[in-house]
Amino acid sequence: ASFTDEVHPLQIMYGCVAPWTMIRMADGSEKEIRQIQIGDMVLSRNGRKRRVCNVWRGAEKGNLLAFTVGEDEVRKLTLTEDHPVLVRELDGNEKWKPAKACRKGDFVLVREKDEEIFRPIREIAEERFDGEVWNLDVDSEGKSENGAMFTEGILTGDYGTQNARDASTPTSPGDEWRRK
Repeated sequence: ASFTDEVHPLQIMYGCVAPWTMIRMADGSEKEIRQIQIGDMVLSRNGRKRRVCNVWRGAEKGNLLAFTVGEDEVRKLTLTEDHPVLVRELDGNEKWKPAKACRKGDFVLVREKDEEIFRPIREIAEERFDGEVWNLDVDSEGKSENGAMFTEGILTGDYGTQNARDASTPTSPGDEWRRK
């Protein structure tokens, strides 16, 4: 067999979160991302429950971004600079931005108790990191919405969101992905 027949296609990770990041599960509990398995159910926007289709992890060495969000209930999310975050801009439009494009004062969607509300980012700091980072691929049920999950209570995109998955693209291992 040729070399290309023996080597499986590579999956490239563009953005992830720190291994200790807590993910809101569909039942309302929280679990560290590194403990989540394929088939687990996570909570997405508007109370939707989404099945985890894949779990990604990879080495990261350098700086991660640490977002501090909230007033009464302060949250800290540590992620790579390319991980997508849902942001509401001053004109009211919502869009996915890589973490590196977010600024202090941008509004991100958080889940507080059973309510989803936009809160400003209070601080963005860089933190040295050398270890594994993680991401999930959650089922978007073939709809036009992107896969999303609440990471440390803040809505962030999944692997498919950061790689601009078509809504019709399946989300199982080995699928082909396209990047905008």
